[in-house]
Amino acid sequence: MDSRTYQELSLRTVPPELMFWRDDCPDPAAARSQLFCNCALGLAGEAAEIEEAPTSDEIGDGYWYSYVMFRVLDAKPIEPTPGNHVDAQRAAYRAAGALCELAKKHLFHGRDFDDVRGPAIELLSKYVHALAALDKQPASATFDQNLDKLRSRYPAGFFERG
Repeated sequence: MDSRTYQELSLRTVPPELMFWRDDCPDPAAARSQLFCNCALGLAGEAAEIEEAPTSDEIGDGYWYSYVMFRVLDAKPIEPTPGNHVDAQRAAYRAAGALCELAKKHLFHGRDFDDVRGPAIELLSKYVHALAALDKQPASATFDQNLDKLRSRYPAGFFERG
């Protein structure tokens, strides 16, 4: 499965009140900001969980936040490439921490979303490539595994929406 398909399916699990791209969203700017913050915090949390248990299951959760965040940033999802990161775990931590900093500046310091968008896309790309370097299997397999987990978690819930 490619990253665009994974993203489309992942977006189905976003709570409806945060789906800022839908016509029935009452306050798209607020929903986008909340989802941005949620994803930034989720990326940081997943980086810590991946350090404790570097499994494809945990890496899949990191991918979920990443690909939802690409939508938040209105950025084309990238294909993860493992590359040869000297310290992929540290790269994930640094990118996640910097994304949290951008979310803080946007939400609490009044920085315009467009001002944080470019740096956030660059950091998010680093995070995704770090995840790929940490994974023991191809990203496509981890995407499939993560979607299976979401289907079992939300058999008639979020996954049916979207």
